[in-house]
Amino acid sequence: MGKHFTIEDRISIQQLLKEGKSYSDIAICLGRSVSTIMREVKNHRVFINRKDVTTMQTKNACLKRFDCKISGKCKKPTCTAIHKRNCKICGGCNDYCSEFEEEICKKYDSPPYVCNSCEKKPRCPLSKYVYDAAKAQNAYQDKLSESRKGISVTSEELNRIDEIVSPRLQKGQSIHSICADEKDVLNLSERSVYKYVNKGLLSAKPTDLQRTVQRRPRKKAGPAVKVDKQCYKDITYTDFEKYLEQNNNPNVVEMDSIVGKQGEVGVVLSLLLRNCDLQLYFYRSYNTARSVTEIFDELRSKLTDSEYSKLFKCILADRGTEFTDPVAIEVNKDTGEI
Repeated sequence: MGKHFTIEDRISIQQLLKEGKSYSDIAICLGRSVSTIMREVKNHRVFINRKDVTTMQTKNACLKRFDCKISGKCKKPTCTAIHKRNCKICGGCNDYCSEFEEEICKKYDSPPYVCNSCEKKPRCPLSKYVYDAAKAQNAYQDKLSESRKGISVTSEELNRIDEIVSPRLQKGQSIHSICADEKDVLNLSERSVYKYVNKGLLSAKPTDLQRTVQRRPRKKAGPAVKVDKQCYKDITYTDFEKYLEQNNNPNVVEMDSIVGKQGEVGVVLSLLLRNCDLQLYFYRSYNTARSVTEIFDELRSKLTDSEYSKLFKCILADRGTEFTDPVAIEVNKDTGEI
């Protein structure tokens, strides 16, 4: 059976809904799956605003209408409720009363999702959803026309393609193998079949494509951070080893960044003073070279020049982009001396 509902199918759905039939019963009658019928109804149900509802009784959709004591809010001379005790028999007050609170029906949030079979429908003043076969068919035709722009194929031909391709795709076969096996029947390129599936013109869904399900969408890489390689001149790990050989028991500070889970804001700068086994932590909003420099500027402002030089004579760090401005840490901004 082809994918698309006909106007006759939709008329049957509307009539069966009106009779209060379950989705299981409707699915059996039309030879479709329950999920297909349910999707058709939910996708094409029509919302009717309370102002457009025609009932045999009041059009008052206020949640408080049964206990309302207010009268004369609509200011209409012809209103029959002006001289009455309250406005509950009139809907004109809904647009003027500051106490108005619209009552929302919760029944269409669960099956059957429409009010076609509701016994209260003729006298219910609330906004509602209904399934209308004619409007559903028109909406379907509009969507089909829009989705088929740029595709020169008739409805009959599309149904024929659907009957060949969709069952095999839903069994896990690939478009490549289907096109290879049915090349004399389909007379279509793989690209065209992919286009039909992705546009929703066939029964098979994009999720039925093996590679689509197995592979997650690739994430775009973030902006690349350019690093000036000259910043590593004369401060490589080999230079550090030479420094240790030339200096007896130097005061070395190990510097590193502690980064949380991906997406979390903020990062911690860690400083380990080897000689006294003291670990210092500093919070930074961003993991940048500037944020590291700002922390050392703050430390320099709290210490004398001799204390600063003694504590941070030698700093060992990795090649993270936040450590690519060593000169800013070494130089005293006030004097320009290292």
